[in-house]
Amino acid sequence: MFSLYLKWPSVASGRLWRNICRGGGFRRRLDVGQRTVAAPREKKGPVFDLELQHQELDSKLVPGERRNPRLRVENLREEAPVSKMTFNNKDYEVDEYGYLAPPEQWDEDFALGMAKALKIDSGLIESHWRIIRYLRKKFIEENSVPLVAQACLDNDIDLLELRVLFPTGYHRGACKIAGINYRYLPPPPTPRLPAYKLDELGFLADSRDWDLDFVEHMMKELGGGSPTERHLDVIRYLRDYYERHQDIPTVYEACAANNLSHKELLALFPDGYRRGACRLAGLPFFG
Repeated sequence: MFSLYLKWPSVASGRLWRNICRGGGFRRRLDVGQRTVAAPREKKGPVFDLELQHQELDSKLVPGERRNPRLRVENLREEAPVSKMTFNNKDYEVDEYGYLAPPEQWDEDFALGMAKALKIDSGLIESHWRIIRYLRKKFIEENSVPLVAQACLDNDIDLLELRVLFPTGYHRGACKIAGINYRYLPPPPTPRLPAYKLDELGFLADSRDWDLDFVEHMMKELGGGSPTERHLDVIRYLRDYYERHQDIPTVYEACAANNLSHKELLALFPDGYRRGACRLAGLPFFG
């Protein structure tokens, strides 16, 4: 099949490529444009009584949910800028990307309001709630968020069915409606890549610093060996899309463009779409 992509240099030549890019005009800006956000939340001193704080968190859970005892208040990241969204006459604090901050505010009114805001005009039906309940159980009880491929397998649906339910994406649709905010999960192990600056989630801090060496080293850190042409095809697509749109394609768009099923995506990128493919492509987690 004819391809518009030029053949990339070998991974071994990545260091030379990085030096060329950093030396002058070949380096393209791939960073996201300026965003206007609210001022960071003012911190009110240290946590005075952790047990009282945990009791307060528990009191905000909907019936049937249990807070994971490992989710300590110390792990909650309060530094994200916040603003407010109002659904059914209730105010909810959200971060600059529209995710609940903190996520303990979640209730069904938020889910219904956010679904409407995300243009799910038919409202939430049982198929939506099944995914939402699944995500919340994983988040509250296991302190984790399943990979999109695993979520499909666990709920016996494919990406096309998930797309019909949550057209804005898994992370930007299903997870957002379920009140999940990745900032409030324990920070993941940081890969050992001294030549690159990574953010708190282990993603490249500046996508302009990306090169083929980054892919090679990151894959080894993630236990995936060396990248194949199939990996690079997906990564090329992600970087090209991001450069053109200043946004990350949904997992549906990425899989369709690369002729991948959710099972094939999981086989190629065991760490998932965002935490695997997009991270290898040097894209930001929130984008």
